[in-house]
Amino acid sequence: MEKTADCSPLRIGIVGAGRIVARVHLPILSAMPGVSVAGLFDQDQTQSLLLAKKFPGVHTCLSLDELLALQLDAVLVACPNYLHAKLSIAMLNAGVHVLCEKPMATTLAEAIDMVEAAQRNRRELMIAYANRFRPEILLLQELVQQGKLGEIQTVRCSWLRRNGVPGTNTWFTRRTLSGGGALIDLGSHLINIALSFCPGAHLVSAQCSLNYLQERPARASWYLAENQEEVRDFCDVEIDVSGSALFVDPSYHLFLEASWDRLVERDQTSLTLIGTRGTARIETLFGLSPHGVRPDSPLTIWTSAGREVPQIAHATDLFLPFQNQWRCFLAGIRGEYGLHSLLQGSLTTVKVIDAMYRSAAFVTPSPDQR
Repeated sequence: MEKTADCSPLRIGIVGAGRIVARVHLPILSAMPGVSVAGLFDQDQTQSLLLAKKFPGVHTCLSLDELLALQLDAVLVACPNYLHAKLSIAMLNAGVHVLCEKPMATTLAEAIDMVEAAQRNRRELMIAYANRFRPEILLLQELVQQGKLGEIQTVRCSWLRRNGVPGTNTWFTRRTLSGGGALIDLGSHLINIALSFCPGAHLVSAQCSLNYLQERPARASWYLAENQEEVRDFCDVEIDVSGSALFVDPSYHLFLEASWDRLVERDQTSLTLIGTRGTARIETLFGLSPHGVRPDSPLTIWTSAGREVPQIAHATDLFLPFQNQWRCFLAGIRGEYGLHSLLQGSLTTVKVIDAMYRSAAFVTPSPDQR
């Protein structure tokens, strides 16, 4: 996209009025110079009106057509997973740039359609993998590019929650609406970040093991309202996954585990890169979880020169990754930064998830089955 000299504020529309919009996106956009939240649409009009009361000046729309009529520059798609592709493509076809919440789509075919729509309409499409913009991740990416660890041979990553099954009875736990469970929710973050260290690598094979709720009840502390009982009505997605993938050009192995409900001390995220010249490990916590720790110095590096613990500013800042994400996206639609590699990484993320689910005989329902 060509850079424009227009310095007027970018007009941003939002589709969705859920927790991530209320807690993260609207507060960030409301305080960010150079942008204006032009309108908000959610199929649940009550929810959108409640959110608008917290952010005076945000216009609530009764339809997508009304939202598009506001002469938007870009739109945030933040709705249940099964709508990501449909709504993103509609926005792109209308000539609007799109930042779509993760996961990119619930099927590989949908993800490919999204990329083709962006290319056909010459508009930017970016998937909101905010943890990719954490300061320790950005620093580690820079060190890998500089050859600090040599050639990457193995990436091991893990995101475990102790009491983190979304619920109760939300779209997260219904496969027809979410496309999957812990793998597509937590695992997609891990896969996307792993791919960033070896961009352009080609997937050779992938496999995984999925675990489902059985006799042990789900503890849904993440989304419980005050005084709400922890009772689950329905859950047909995996709460726990262990998987691996092999890549070539460059060649490396990826190992991951992700769980909504693992019997561990607290919520935790880790990432280990093993290279020919050194090893790096990040121990922190991704996401919005209130049940873990984000240390000031989450990154440790071991090389022949010894052990290093780089000082990283703002490593505990919950909102910084989301702010960095928005800055990147806005720079992209202004023509100041290329977003192509990020989109390709998101598409490959879907390919890995698709291959893992297929290895476990898990097939996501097609749109006409929803």
